[in-house]
Amino acid sequence: MTKTQTAIKNERTIYTNNVYGSVNYNSNLLKVSNNNKLGKFVSKGRHKNKYLYSLSLEERKTCPTSCFHWKTCYGNNMPFAHRFRASKNLLVRLHKEIKLLSIKHKEGILIRLHVVGDFYSVAYVKFWKKCYLSILIFLYLVILREIHFLRLETKL
Repeated sequence: MTKTQTAIKNERTIYTNNVYGSVNYNSNLLKVSNNNKLGKFVSKGRHKNKYLYSLSLEERKTCPTSCFHWKTCYGNNMPFAHRFRASKNLLVRLHKEIKLLSIKHKEGILIRLHVVGDFYSVAYVKFWKKCYLSILIFLYLVILREIHFLRLETKL
């Protein structure tokens, strides 16, 4: 059985050595985008000069088995991406990081959810729904091939 077949069977990423818990991870979970197509910040339009951050969760482990790309996941070709385990601690850590980023970037930021991985629970969806002022969530819907921005208006 190949590594990909094993990952599919076990409902995990191929690159299990790059899956981290949020508690002992020594860097930020939210990374400034290093995607060549997207860049580190927005260069045009109403969000010009806002930084683009991204978050990766473990693919397949957080995805529905009905996903169209279950076997051909984008993450299959991302051996160096750091993926994070779904947990309550993840939400606590994200909360702290977003609060600090909102202080650092008073003009706002964009967060790309998810480079790999998916919304894994109702609590996780609610976390993003109730998050913070001036945060735009950047969603690229692969199936629709459209880009959507979701504005989350809430209390800190």
